[in-house]
Amino acid sequence: MIELAERDDLYIIVCDEGRKAIIRDMAKRMGKNIRNPITPHEFMYGRCVGDVYLMTHKGVLVDDSLDVLEILLGAKVVGAVANEPGWVVER
Repeated sequence: MIELAERDDLYIIVCDEGRKAIIRDMAKRMGKNIRNPITPHEFMYGRCVGDVYLMTHKGVLVDDSLDVLEILLGAKVVGAVANEPGWVVER
């Protein structure tokens, strides 16, 4: 995901500040220059300093997608299917 974020200049949505730090550290160790990851709270309430145009037109990457969905929905997610073939996620 970090390689995709760098290659396509995409933001990564992460579940919390701890995961945000982990992704930033991993990218640094890999020598990858990525945009600062964003939490769902930052994304939903506009507190991020991110480029909203870039996110809405190029898209975003989601790390730990079930955790992010649970935060957004306020409900336990037991499974999810994405629109792309091969993107099936379940707990």
